[in-house]
Amino acid sequence: MRESFEALKASVEFASALKEWTSCVTSKGLTPNPADNAMVPAFPPAGEEQLRVAAIDVECKESLNSVQPLADFEARHQMAFIARHESELTEHRAQVDKVLAEAREVLATRGG
Repeated sequence: MRESFEALKASVEFASALKEWTSCVTSKGLTPNPADNAMVPAFPPAGEEQLRVAAIDVECKESLNSVQPLADFEARHQMAFIARHESELTEHRAQVDKVLAEAREVLATRGG
């Protein structure tokens, strides 16, 4: 997930979506969160103003269709990663299953 997210943030697709979203939220009086390089506005403390900011954020993302194309981009990268590392992931899953079985056995025989 980290690799796909980093690829997304470095992509032309993300840069374009971020630019469009930034234009939308700033035209409605919001400021992008300067501490976050994702599409997140600066949020005020909890309360009605926070709800207004969240509604504007969602409105911009929906009107620009920002989320699904970016999620699709990440999914493509994740699928490619899985294809490249399938044997490693299968081995890891087998190890996890073994540990879980052992833990269940301990719990079943010793209580818990």
